[in-house]
Amino acid sequence: MIDEAVLNELTSMLGEEATQRMLLVYTTEVQERLKVLAQISQAIKADEAIDFAEVEIQAHTLKSSSASFGAIEFSAHAEILEHAAKAHDAAKVTQQLVTLSELGVETLRFYAERLAP
Repeated sequence: MIDEAVLNELTSMLGEEATQRMLLVYTTEVQERLKVLAQISQAIKADEAIDFAEVEIQAHTLKSSSASFGAIEFSAHAEILEHAAKAHDAAKVTQQLVTLSELGVETLRFYAERLAP
């Protein structure tokens, strides 16, 4: 789920304190973007049109930032969501929103433990 080698390399390059600060920024960003995607998911359940462009933007950002912090599985599923949104594949977008939300919770839990004093 998390590539510890990426985190170890970041810590080696930046130091523990800077890495912790960056992880805090990353986890805050993930929470915010997951909230946006949750709102889109709720809109889909209410039979509203999918904002494919917004899904694509949120997924792209999650994909890139997550890879930078070693959240490889989360990043991979964000990429699947990004491509589904780009293709306007409503069924795949709906499915991946659920998967990404679940993985997001697990990913945030891991980083919360890593950030705990």
